[in-house]
Formats: sequence, structure tokens, C-alpha cells
Amino acid sequence: MRPEALFAESGQARNAFDLAYIVIFLFYLCLRIFALASHSLATSDLAFDILACGACILFPRLVFLLIKDNVVILAVRKALSLLTQC
Repeated sequence: MRPEALFAESGQARNAFDLAYIVIFLFYLCLRIFALASHSLATSDLAFDILACGACILFPRLVFLLIKDNVVILAVRKALSLLTQC
């Protein structure tokens, strides 16, 4: 496996996570607007539950973004690049 292929796959995974979060947020937004228009407390609660599901995707993405220059992450990346040079 070439290193370029490994980074291309991780880039596609990040795009898929971003797209999933956008879809979840748009679903939340539609439900929230509907709840405000209809004064429905149950729909409002459902909208916030949907938004909480989006946090499961967003938090790991943010953590990885914040620690991308961490020594451990850099060491793992270097080890993967050395492993794939064979």
C-alpha cells in the first residue's frame, strides 16, 4: 500500500464525517424551526436529541484537530509512513 493511498482514504473519511454532521445539523434545524412554529415541546426535545447525536461525530473531529501536532500523533504518523514504505 502506498502512503498516498492511506492519506487519500483518511481524507475521504473526514469528508464523510463532515457531511454526516452537516446532514444531522440540517435535520436538527428543520425540526427546531418546526417546533418553534408549532409550539411543540416534544418536537423541540427531539431536535435537541438529534443535535446531541451530532456531538458524537463533532467532538472526536475537534479533538483530533486540536492535537494534530501532538508528539504521540506525529510519532504514529511517522511509524505508519515507515511501515508503508516497504
